This record gives sequence, C-alpha cells and structure tokens, in this order.
Amino acid sequence: MDVFILFHKKNSFNLQYFISEMKESNKIFLLLVCISLICDVSSGTRFKPSRSMKSPGGTIIDKFLPQLSRNSAYGSYGPCTSPSPASIAPCECSEDYFYGRQLVCDFNFDQNDDVTEMTHNLFKNFNATNNQFDSASFYFSNDGETSNFIFDYATSGHLEVKFFVVQGISVENGKLPMTESAVLGSINSLEALWIENNDYSQNLAFSENFLFAMELLELKLLCLFGFDWDKFQLPEQTVLMLETFVVDMKFETLPEMQNLKHLYLIPTEEASLSSEVLRKVSNLEFLVILEVEDLGGKLKAVLPGTFEKSAFLKSIYLSETNVASIDLTGLGPSTFVDLSYSSITNLSEQNFRPFLEGAVQNFVSFAGGIYFSFEGLVEKLIGGINLANNALDCTCDLKWLCEIPYSSNLTYNAECADGTTLETYMELIWNQCP
Repeated sequence: MDVFILFHKKNSFNLQYFISEMKESNKIFLLLVCISLICDVSSGTRFKPSRSMKSPGGTIIDKFLPQLSRNSAYGSYGPCTSPSPASIAPCECSEDYFYGRQLVCDFNFDQNDDVTEMTHNLFKNFNATNNQFDSASFYFSNDGETSNFIFDYATSGHLEVKFFVVQGISVENGKLPMTESAVLGSINSLEALWIENNDYSQNLAFSENFLFAMELLELKLLCLFGFDWDKFQLPEQTVLMLETFVVDMKFETLPEMQNLKHLYLIPTEEASLSSEVLRKVSNLEFLVILEVEDLGGKLKAVLPGTFEKSAFLKSIYLSETNVASIDLTGLGPSTFVDLSYSSITNLSEQNFRPFLEGAVQNFVSFAGGIYFSFEGLVEKLIGGINLANNALDCTCDLKWLCEIPYSSNLTYNAECADGTTLETYMELIWNQCP
C-alpha cells in the first residue's frame, strides 16, 4: 500500500498537508510539493497550518520529487564516482538513500553569454559509464532571458534519466528552448517530465511537434507550466499513459485522460469546476486546485452536481480558494475534502448531509483501524471535511448535523464565526434548539 503526502505552500504563507491512500504498488511512495524553498512542517494535529518564508526565487513549484524505497528501481544507478565535480560545474552529482543518483545543474548565465560551446563541453563528460540518473534537474537563476541556450542531444540528449526537471526558463523569443532530442537517451526510462516557465508575463510556446514524435512509453507524470495551450495538443499516446498531470490551463480545455489518477489544476482566469471537467478524468483519485496569486486565476465556483458521479475520488484539495458553496453529494464515503482557508460559511443540510452520512459508516468500520505515519504526521485513511479557518454560521439550522453520529469527527478543525469549536456549539444546538 502506498502513502501519498502533499505539502502545499502559497503566497498567503499557509502550509497544508494531507496523506491519502494509493494502490498502484507495494512500495512506499512519497511525493512532495513545496511552493516555497523553505518549508516548516508542523507535526501533530491534522491539517495544522504552518508558516514559512516565501521563495526568494518566486517559482511556482520548487520541489516535486518522487522518493521510493531502495527496493524499487530508483537508486539503482549507483554512487557518483565519475565524472569529476570540476568537469561538470555548475552541475553536481549526488546520491543518497531516498533520491538515488541525482544530477543538479544551477545555471546562472548572463543574457549576453555565449553558452552553447560551454554547455556542450560540459555534457561531453557524460558517457555510457556515468550518464544514468534517477533525476536530472536544471535550474536557471539568471535575471535576463536565456536566448542562446537550448536543450538538445548535445546537452541532455544522451543522458538516461527517470525524472527530468527544468525550472526558471525565460527566453526572449517566447519559444521553449528544447527539442525532442533533449530526452532522446531517456525514451525507455523517462517516468516524469517537469518543465516550468518562470516568467509569468508570457506563456511560452512549444517547439514544433514537441513530444509528438517521442514514444515515451514509461512517462507517468507530466508538468507543463506557463505555456501557450492554444498552440499545443498532447500526443494521444502520452494522454493514455499519464497518471499525474500538473498544468495551468482553462478547465474546459482539459483533454480526456481516462487513466489519470492525480490532477493538479492551476486556473489562469476565473474558473468553475463542473461535472464536465471530471467526466474527462473518470478514474481520477486525487484532485488539487491551486490558486496562484501572480497568475490572477481564481476558482470562482463549484457548480451544482459536480460530484454526482465522483465516488471514485479519494481526495479533493480546494484549500485557499474562493469557494463559498459546494455540494458534496455523490462523493464516496472515504473521500477526504480539504476546504480549509476557503469561504465556506454555511453547512447546508442539502449539500453536506448525504456525504457525511456515508462517511460516518466508513468511520465506524475503520474505528481503531490502521494508521500510517511519516516523521510525526499521522493520518487515518477515512473520509471527512477539513474546515479550518472558515467562519461558520452556527445556528439552529445545524441541528441536522447533531443527528449524524460522530459528525464532529468528520468535520475537522471546524469553528464558528465567534471562535467556538463546532463540536462545542453542537452541544448547545442539541440542548437549546427545537
């Protein structure tokens, strides 16, 4: 059984986490997402908010690295005995128990530097004896555009990589400086491709036919952030293979991805979540919507009937969005919904009762059941709603909630507008309301 952990940090400095069940293998799978360079994770109470410094680099996602146990293929490439550190500067090779063999390159080119020969000479130091990596990450920290750098076969193309990451790319011509030959040596190994544009003012356009001719049959995770989606379409074979997709795009333009398990949507404008969006991802298990202040996108609404046929969902993460109303009818009894730091004030019986009545049956069956833990984070794998930092309107209209056994165990961190915990107020409602 797998354990999935998500750390999320946004411009409002609230850090949230959740642990959910995954079933793809018998390995422990830890997936980190930190929208911050420095993360301070508080252990203890479920979904306890934490504070951390804002990323000085200002990138959208700074860490999204899979860590698997040594029993998996990850970490099978061995230690960094070659090439020599001096020969590949500013790149570094490192190897540890969790991440395996990694190549990290932090490029700080001046806008006018001629870097083509420099980088080609650097990558010539990798050959069939030392070109295999669990992850290869390329970061660009220059202030100006990188107008004369390109990922091609002469740079990364002969590396054999499982996780390929590019962050901070900013170019003056608006084109992604990458050809398909950049991952030619990784066709049979590439499991994750993460490319992030660091310039919020422009959407990069993809190179002609980018990804289309590549038969990346092992690709399971794809992040393409900050691109012009009006000029790009995912290859059909890629769509069929993907299990995780991280993207900023109009919700209605999401392609049909029937094998997708994890979807991270970053709205680029005012958006509404609807059943039509979820219809395109009918086997989805984890849905995360992240609002990024610099992009100006907002989740405006979750339309009625959105989750009518969504019992397959395990976790829905809508924390720190503008959602003020949501109908959870149709979700399965083990779904966990994170509505913390949103705008929910009213727990209407119509929208919440059907879900909570199913969840309470699941809660009772799991009472005293199995827990999973990682470094102090403890979570029972059951359904419920995280309502932290929502000023709930606590009135006699909530008496229906008192009629559901253990409802206070399923409405985590819920507080009334006056600061009283919902659990305490429910006792007053039961005794005083007709």
